[in-house]
Parts: sequence; structure tokens; C-alpha cells
Amino acid sequence: MGSGGSKAKNSGSNDLNNQEFSQFMIEEHNRCRKRHGSPPLKHSLTCEREAQEWAEKLGQTGYKEHNTQQKDFGESIYKATKPVSPREIVDAWYAQNTTYNYEEPNFSHRTGYFTQLVWRESEFVGVGRSQTKHGTFVVVNYDPPGNILYEGQFEYNVQEPQGHG
Repeated sequence: MGSGGSKAKNSGSNDLNNQEFSQFMIEEHNRCRKRHGSPPLKHSLTCEREAQEWAEKLGQTGYKEHNTQQKDFGESIYKATKPVSPREIVDAWYAQNTTYNYEEPNFSHRTGYFTQLVWRESEFVGVGRSQTKHGTFVVVNYDPPGNILYEGQFEYNVQEPQGHG
């Protein structure tokens, strides 16, 4: 079956190997980024290795928590207890845009996954996934990291949506 057949797999994560899952995650990121005028992310093996290691650690502990030991990358985490597709994960992070205040652009824990997702200056991404008895853990690392807390950074890096896409 051609590439159209593999696209159908995007409906659930259990049929996807980690490479396919990662590819779909990046495609979904870029679909959302395009709406905000952000360039497409490119795959990074370095980001992926770090993300995979952390996803495996979370799978062992069962806790959804950020990796406070690494400071090189931005990080988004998702925990699911049932099969979930890359689109569902990215859409959940993207849904935070409904509470983002474009008039007063700044960091908020309520919108942090969204702002990292569309952060214009992030160029590279890597995805890790672990499926254990505790659930499915997905970790995405971004380089350079987003959510930089300097004056003007949010205004430049988090643009209002430019239309549907």
C-alpha cells in the first residue's frame, strides 16, 4: 500500500512503530506551526535521543513530570492511558491557544505547550515514546527551546493564527 495507507494509521498510536509515530508527530506540529507563520520543524536525532530516554524513565515511574536535569531543549510531555494518535496529542497542546492572550503576550503554565509548539525560533524537534503498564508517555524536545522569558520574545515568536490549515 502507498503512503495513503500509512496515513490511516494516524488514527491510533498502537499500530505505529516509534519512527512512524515520530514522523506523524512532526507533521502535526508543522500543520499547527504553519497557521502561525512559524517555519517547519526539522527532525533532530539529539533531541530524539534525549526525549526517548526521558519517555522511558517516565514509563518506569508512571509520573508525568518535566526533566529538570536537562536545560538544552524545550520540552512537552503527554501521558495517555488509552491509545492516542499524534494528531490527538498535538491538538490537545494546540487547544491551549484558546486561552493565550495575544494582546499581552507572555508565558503562562496554562498555555506553555501551545507556545512551545508554535515558537517561531525553534528549528529542531525529537520525539520519544514509551508504552508501559503505567500508560503511554510522549516527550517532545525542541531546539532551540521556546518560552524564552525576555522582553519581546513572545510577541515575535507566538503569532496570531493566519487562517485555517
